[in-house]
Amino acid sequence: MTDGHPARGYFTERYAQVRESMAAVLRTEYGERLPNGLTPERTAPLLVAVMDGLQYQWLLDPESVDMPGAFRDFLGLLGEDPDRPG
Repeated sequence: MTDGHPARGYFTERYAQVRESMAAVLRTEYGERLPNGLTPERTAPLLVAVMDGLQYQWLLDPESVDMPGAFRDFLGLLGEDPDRPG
């Protein structure tokens, strides 16, 4: 476990703030429910996980990871029209 690690508090707080911020953005865009029925609070951790994972993969091998395309695919899983402008 990392309970005693000096950076644990920083990252715990950082991810809490990022999830809260993403939930606020999702709520502004969609209201209390996204097209797939999830709440912004349920979707925010998924969004953060997808973005973190895509960034790591792209950093390791940018030629084989289409970050914008993969993110559009994720939006499609949320029930969003990936071709919607904006």
